[in-house]
Formats: sequence, structure tokens, C-alpha cells
Amino acid sequence: MEHEGVNTAEVLIGALIFSILLFVTIVVTFAGYRYAEKAEVRGKIYSAGNDWLENIIASQEAELGGYKIIDASSGRATIPIDDAIEIVAGENMLGARMANLAPPKMPAPEVKPAPRKRRGHR
Repeated sequence: MEHEGVNTAEVLIGALIFSILLFVTIVVTFAGYRYAEKAEVRGKIYSAGNDWLENIIASQEAELGGYKIIDASSGRATIPIDDAIEIVAGENMLGARMANLAPPKMPAPEVKPAPRKRRGHR
């Protein structure tokens, strides 16, 4: 029996393919662990609650959702934001309807003759 030499090209290609597959496997495994770790941390943060943030949201909702007199002598007061939006939207709709009823009167444009050009002079 005759022994042939090792085919170096096939060995190198096999090693390259094995290295690529090993690298991809390591990257995918690492990414899976990182994703699971982030999901676990997010779950712990949200399940613990955040009193500071909840207090800020509650104070903002109370500020924007209630009636309050700012200055009684001038008649300034605050109203809930939802009511304010409805009022402003209603005024804008009424203004748009009124504008469509009577188009504005525009004066006729004044037509002036073009200046005459003199021949021979520039």
C-alpha cells in the first residue's frame, strides 16, 4: 500500500469552516445569554415599581386634570387639559367655518404701464 501525502488545501479549508462555525456558535450563544439577562433585569425593575416616577406622574395628572383659581381679581383660573383642548378645537373649527362663509374682499390690483425703452441707449 502506498501512502499519499496529506492534502494541505483540504485540511486548511476544513479548519477554516470549523473555525467559522465555532465562532458563529459562540456569538449566538453569547447573544442569547445577554438577551435573557437584559429581560431578567427589566422584569426586576418593572416589578419593583418606581415610587419617585409614580409620584411625579400623579402630581402632573393632578396639575393638568383639575380646576384651580390662579387670580380671583382678574378671573384667571386653570381648567383640565382635556376641557381646554375641546374649547380651543371648537373655537378653531368655528373660526374656520366663519372664514369659509365670507371670503375676504381684496382690492383690485393696480395696473401700471411698463416703462418705455429708449432705442440706442443702454
